[in-house]
Amino acid sequence: MRKIVVGVAALAAVGVVAVVATIALRGGGMPATDRGVEAELRQAVEQLRPFPQRIDEATELTDARADGRTMTYVYRLTVSDTFDQAAQRARLEQAACGNPAMRAAIRDHGVAFIYEYRAFADPARIEARFTVDRCG
Repeated sequence: MRKIVVGVAALAAVGVVAVVATIALRGGGMPATDRGVEAELRQAVEQLRPFPQRIDEATELTDARADGRTMTYVYRLTVSDTFDQAAQRARLEQAACGNPAMRAAIRDHGVAFIYEYRAFADPARIEARFTVDRCG
């Protein structure tokens, strides 16, 4: 069995597109108020619909949700290969913190991005869950 690392560029692009699209609609950065930030994240979720979305040969985005200042992306692994969690965590952190809009949301507004991966054979089982809530 080979280890897989999900296409982080594609995953990050999905999340970034949603966040950046809502910021661009407003013509600037994230709002300073709690309600404003939360509204931006809810709009980002709406930009991602409909689900599921095929991300790459190993992953589908099956859901996204915003709860306060937390944006959660739910993925389903579509192959039975071993999931390389350490490599995936590093790539997600690099992708989120390397994107100016996501980095600003994390640093300036306390936004957390959660990436949850559901198992291939049992979509109810969480294979891995990563939180990106700070950038170095």
